[in-house]
Amino acid sequence: MSLTVLEQIGVKIAARLANVAGAKVIRPLQIGKLPTIEDKTILLVQGDAFKNVELSHEGNPMVQAWDQEFAIDLFIREAESDTQPVDTRINDLLGKVIAAITQPTDWEHWDNLATLTNFESMVPFALVNGVFSGTELTITVTYRHRENDPYTAC
Repeated sequence: MSLTVLEQIGVKIAARLANVAGAKVIRPLQIGKLPTIEDKTILLVQGDAFKNVELSHEGNPMVQAWDQEFAIDLFIREAESDTQPVDTRINDLLGKVIAAITQPTDWEHWDNLATLTNFESMVPFALVNGVFSGTELTITVTYRHRENDPYTAC
């Protein structure tokens, strides 16, 4: 079964994140349901998409361009026995995630599936389930496909 351009991008993001040593990457199976979280869990969540009018164009068929957000949630387990500040541990994991995402020299194109990728924001979050802290890194991937063929990038 073929995958849409969007799903191919999601798979590639998850694969790069899987290169973070000691981390567990999860793409949720259900919207709104938090999966089992462990220390150094990376949760990849597909977010909002916005039509990119500037990169879309008329034709037969038309080309549709999209700015797709992906939230990369990084979870660190807090324990009384920790000797490093939680920010230090979060920053270390964040650095490893950014390094993994940007590994190839043309990282932002996701093997020619996208035209651009931007880091948008890093928003820390406090205790989840009473034992996890972390940060959410948001990236936006701009990609295009023909209006009648969401399976082929253009």
